[in-house]
Amino acid sequence: MARRVRKVRPQGAARAHTAVRALAVSPADVARLASRWPWVRQCALARAANADPLASDRRCLELIIESLTSPWTRNAARRALVAWLPFGPDRGGPRLAEPYLAILRRAARHSLPYRHAAFVIAALNALARLDDVEARSVAEHFIADAVEAPRGAAKPLEPWGGFPETYRGSFPQASPPDLADTFRRVRHAAAACLARLDRAQERQRLRGRLVSPADAPTDGLLRPAECGAPLDDPNLVRPAPPPET
Repeated sequence: MARRVRKVRPQGAARAHTAVRALAVSPADVARLASRWPWVRQCALARAANADPLASDRRCLELIIESLTSPWTRNAARRALVAWLPFGPDRGGPRLAEPYLAILRRAARHSLPYRHAAFVIAALNALARLDDVEARSVAEHFIADAVEAPRGAAKPLEPWGGFPETYRGSFPQASPPDLADTFRRVRHAAAACLARLDRAQERQRLRGRLVSPADAPTDGLLRPAECGAPLDDPNLVRPAPPPET
């Protein structure tokens, strides 16, 4: 009996064969993401996590964020958003409306940094790029709470500080140094988010007392804004002071 010889592929051909090209979310999966049944949305969320966000329907991101409100699809939505949130408006992605920003803020705040660190970091970076000033409390929350306990200290009651009681059962392969690095990355992302949102809040404050050239008042003289003022936009102008009498 002849023996079958196993075909050996060259290394480059094997790599090209195993590489899977990211495709757009199909129209059927877009409809599944909008389904009222969580088990239908879970299958679509698993496929959306490996899809190309820029080539997919722009409604997909909003539908994935809506899945964060259901406890049955929350974890699948977190895994999908890790791949979708980096593609914001500055990289060709859609801009989120306020209701979806509120859902994203709430989900990020209630995510455990030692279990959903990738999602927390992606959400903080997305909220910072969108200049969502309301997310300052979320960044401050992780800066204050995502800390590791010093060596030899008693474990705190809150699951945020130190190493939680459940980490050995949830992550048997994890070690305290790994979790310390995870907490460090979460704090670094929260600090960067807070720094950018502070600058955005300052720009909003200054924009309230500056006048845009497109909306210039007609009953007063205008002069350019002083260049020495911090964070002044040179394209904005300020009403002239009243004439001296």
